[in-house]
Amino acid sequence: MPSQNNTQLPDNEALRLVKERYSSSRKASALDFERFARYYKLFRNRQTVKSYVGLANLFIPEPYRVVHKKTAKLANAIRSIKVTAEGPNDVESGKTGTRLINFLRRKLNWFIIERTAIQESRTIGLAWLKCLWKVKQETESAPYKGFDISFDTADHIFVSPGTTLLDYFVGNTKLLIHEYEADIGALKSNPAFKKSALDQLELRAGGGVTERSALDMARIQQDTLRTEKEAKKSKYRIQEHWGLVSQGNEEKWRVIAVADSAIVIRNEENPYIEILDFPIPFVPIIGNIVGQELYPIGDIEPAESLFNELNDTRNQRMDTVTMNIDPPKEVIKGANIPPQDLVAKRGWIMRSAIPNGVRFIPPDMQGVRAAIDEEKIIRGDIQQVTNTIDFSPGSDVQAGVSIDTARGTIIAKGEADIITEDELQLLKVSLRMLYRIVLAYAQNFLDREFTIRVLEQGAETFHEVSKESIK
Repeated sequence: MPSQNNTQLPDNEALRLVKERYSSSRKASALDFERFARYYKLFRNRQTVKSYVGLANLFIPEPYRVVHKKTAKLANAIRSIKVTAEGPNDVESGKTGTRLINFLRRKLNWFIIERTAIQESRTIGLAWLKCLWKVKQETESAPYKGFDISFDTADHIFVSPGTTLLDYFVGNTKLLIHEYEADIGALKSNPAFKKSALDQLELRAGGGVTERSALDMARIQQDTLRTEKEAKKSKYRIQEHWGLVSQGNEEKWRVIAVADSAIVIRNEENPYIEILDFPIPFVPIIGNIVGQELYPIGDIEPAESLFNELNDTRNQRMDTVTMNIDPPKEVIKGANIPPQDLVAKRGWIMRSAIPNGVRFIPPDMQGVRAAIDEEKIIRGDIQQVTNTIDFSPGSDVQAGVSIDTARGTIIAKGEADIITEDELQLLKVSLRMLYRIVLAYAQNFLDREFTIRVLEQGAETFHEVSKESIK
């Protein structure tokens, strides 16, 4: 790490600052987290709003299909990363940077982390990647293991109220707070945390009870093997503040970590201030960005009401079919037919004390045909708004062109390709931001040379990499 002029900020002042900023940032996002919980439930096949409650309780996994399809399209479009040389003297270092990044994506499984973030961004609109350098993870033969990229969700990252994503991408934001849970063992393994503060924290005998976001609760409810009590067991809630802090007549970038909203376990100047132009090593992976808002739009939000209506329609149709198999009956009291004899079963016999003691009331099966047609229309609207058009015959798109002809398919595919390309360009903006951080770390923290294996155009080659070869 570069040397710092580590002017001290009193812990009590640091604690007050983090608590105030965390509280205001969390309150500003609370309603958004409630929205995200609904989108997550739909992705996990749970209907959020039911306008019809009957016998059937089916859920059509259309939200999962949409998110999965979009994730596969975008994640598999990024097969490799290329570092572009800034000038004629940077060509070789650009080639080395390209080889290094693609080696790291393969060796450290960064592809699956990227894919996870893409899937989260398609579900609720936003995900975050955190990129640090951890000296303790380095080994003599593999110094590249110091790179550490992790994924986190929108409800664990907070910025100052009023900040938009456009502000963040241009570096025009003063703070970011990362909230996470960790046990005492994980905290003690981090050399950045103060040992005396951790000893004090351990005396508190377990993590304190903290308020969870609506999205967090949706995840816990989905995991039937993990109770709320188990989720909190021996865990401490950490608020890690990365931002500008007023010290005297100037503002300085600092990292402050607070455990259980009570104990400051880290309070130092930002270690990346001399390395990164924007020293907050967090990268947003986004859906469709909205100019004056912090949270983008994912694939579920525009079609939320359609997903719920689709399931209501399907369950109404299934109930109609059930009523046709086992319809309601009008029974004359004098027929003396036991209720259990009215239930349809193999070898069904009813004994009536009088003729025509029971009258079956079949449903109107025209409702089934109408429900099938309406379901097709709803599916078409969903496909149109989410850009996941089904090109199979007969899937008319109510909101656009009919694609059961060759011409209609070509038009629909062209529109889908344009939107996918736009989404891919947004993803590339985020990945460029991420891999600029990776290259900056490589140019400063790789303190010894190592060998990487590269497969290019079917030929296997080996290259020596050091920080000098990347600069």
